Amino acid sequence: AKLSRQGGNDIYSVTFAENGQIGLSFDQAGQYVVVKNFTRTADNGMLPAERGGEVKPGDILVAFNGQQVTSLPLNRVMDRLKRAGRPLHLTFKVPSETAVARRLPSAPAAGQDSALPSQQRANGSNVDLPSSVVDLEFLEQKLNLLLVSRDEGKMEEAVPDSFACLVKGFRRREDGSLGPAEQNGRIRPGMAVAGVNGTSTSGMSFAALFELLRATQARPMQLRFCEDPEYELNFDAVDERPTDLRLTCFPGGYAIVTSMVPIKGPAERQCEGALEKGDIVNRINGVLVEHGTFPDIVNRLKTAPRPLRIEFAKPEGGEPCCVAEFQEGEKLGIIFFKSPDGNVAFKAFSAFPGPAKATGRVAVGHAILNINGEPVPPTTAEIEARLSQPGSLRLQMRDMALHEQAIDG
Repeated sequence: AKLSRQGGNDIYSVTFAENGQIGLSFDQAGQYVVVKNFTRTADNGMLPAERGGEVKPGDILVAFNGQQVTSLPLNRVMDRLKRAGRPLHLTFKVPSETAVARRLPSAPAAGQDSALPSQQRANGSNVDLPSSVVDLEFLEQKLNLLLVSRDEGKMEEAVPDSFACLVKGFRRREDGSLGPAEQNGRIRPGMAVAGVNGTSTSGMSFAALFELLRATQARPMQLRFCEDPEYELNFDAVDERPTDLRLTCFPGGYAIVTSMVPIKGPAERQCEGALEKGDIVNRINGVLVEHGTFPDIVNRLKTAPRPLRIEFAKPEGGEPCCVAEFQEGEKLGIIFFKSPDGNVAFKAFSAFPGPAKATGRVAVGHAILNINGEPVPPTTAEIEARLSQPGSLRLQMRDMALHEQAIDG
């Protein structure tokens, strides 16, 4: 079986592509369904789940083919799994009580070479680095680096699991040349300071980190920077609510994105249940099309001015069946095909990305930290209700995979 993984260290997804047993036994643990153990073949051969090495006993089953299952009892989850086809997409969460304490690699002892992965020395030779997390070793006393608090009004406040200190910019040396922080070329404004001499800064206030940097006089000094794992999404229009998000709540006051479902396009909203495969385009903006001229009809659909009105009819007898109208900038959301008699015929509706997915920022495994500055409600139903409310909507999000990478390295 083919298995694929996405997400970070705490949330991950596994896809079982081939038919047959996946090799997992589940149990009820409080409100969650968890992996109990692996099952094997009659001759003690490993099945896909164990063979893939991703899933571990104790992991919590979060979602099944994009639908959350944390609110379902074991018997209903097992019933769904037994009836599931392939590919089978399962999302798991590693329970917090089994998570390993994460720290940055230790600073090298005096006189030893640094062995940090993905590292370079400021004013020294470069090593190929990933763009999201950068480890640097500074030899000079002054870094010529400008830092800013994530929330300038709360410099003393420590937010659990958050990086409070962000790069604002750089200072030049007195002679006008680039300082060591800017000279290395790997630090960018907006990045977070994620570690100092082997210790993660996650959960440290800006004031405490700033004081730590000032008090650390010994050189070399190791600093870790990362792309800011946290970002903000804003939705203003009522029809732009992120209702495409599928979420699961976890202790700690955050909700994890388990999937994003497509939304209906304008054609499907108007003609769902009325259009059938093979129905043909009969009129465009009130003008009868010349049947049997597939290329010409397609060209008219592409070039017709908006608002656009398409009238569909049955292929036999020409009985009208549906009318769809499209405003300026709207995509049709229709898949056409050439019928045997050369007409433009309806095949299917195409899926549209929902408002959250359309931002290009959200991914499975990302977390909602707060909604309009308020704590995330404890249940999925309450979250969905909050997301659907009218008015401006501001979501504070976190890329959990990037956050864990910055802490764990």
